[in-house]
Amino acid sequence: MDLAGDAGAVLVSRDFKDAAYAQVGAVAERKSHKVMAGVALAKGTTIRASLTHLEGGNVLVGTQADGEGYALVGRDSLAQSRYILAKDRGKPVSDAALMAAVAHDLGIKPQHVVAVEQPGDFHLDMHMMPVAPGEVMVNDPVAAQQLSEQWERADHLRKKPAAPRAGASAATVETYNSDLAFWKELGQDAERNFKEAAARAQKQATAEERSIRDLEKAGIKVHRVPAVFGPRHAPQANFINAEQGTNPKGERFYIALGGDPRAERVFVEALAAIKPGIARIHFLDRDITMSTLVAGGGISCRTKAEGAL
Repeated sequence: MDLAGDAGAVLVSRDFKDAAYAQVGAVAERKSHKVMAGVALAKGTTIRASLTHLEGGNVLVGTQADGEGYALVGRDSLAQSRYILAKDRGKPVSDAALMAAVAHDLGIKPQHVVAVEQPGDFHLDMHMMPVAPGEVMVNDPVAAQQLSEQWERADHLRKKPAAPRAGASAATVETYNSDLAFWKELGQDAERNFKEAAARAQKQATAEERSIRDLEKAGIKVHRVPAVFGPRHAPQANFINAEQGTNPKGERFYIALGGDPRAERVFVEALAAIKPGIARIHFLDRDITMSTLVAGGGISCRTKAEGAL
């Protein structure tokens, strides 16, 4: 997206009708930058104003195969930053000037700033995660939806009422028939929901394909993994919005919100195939996952790893 002024905003809204404009800038509205400034002051750390507007969840940092650092930056943030810079400077901002400003804020070389199309609904960290030098893990919404459908059908089948024994009372048979009819209605509702979920997953996949094209163009290897389960308004799990690091013993760890045990197992196996050697994969209490995602995001949204050299 390109937003160089108010006229640009009209063009963007016309040409990108599927963009989630209500989400753009939502994090900044919470004034979390004031909290960060307070933390910095409390620690006696110098506060430096950035030239650009880069929301944390829309910037993912990693290392290339040659050891050089890089940053994946969502195009929404780049569009906002271009607009702010143009307004501050009183003139249009070129792509080179924009990338130079972003690189200055991130402390990397301009050529290592990778513009990535938004993966559908919101920030990059909701759908992708750097997992190794030059490698990024990206959610596979179609695979996740198909797995959820498979598990839900199995769960529904297990709940089918047991037929009454021969010679059962009329009341027992009547209760059974009522329960069976209700069970069938639930199954029909589920089938309708499956069709809607499949359509949403396909739309999400189309958006993620745009992101993948940008990643692969930059020479980054992409791994597709079913990691985000459930629609945006009713998330059931997001294992990709997580934190990873190395503990004092030099062991790798990964922390994510919990989900259906079957989904956790699928993700663990997929992650182990991509990045063997992770000593611990921690899933937090799955009972609070939905409320956490709806209220303020996942682990990556809410926390930032802190360490020392």
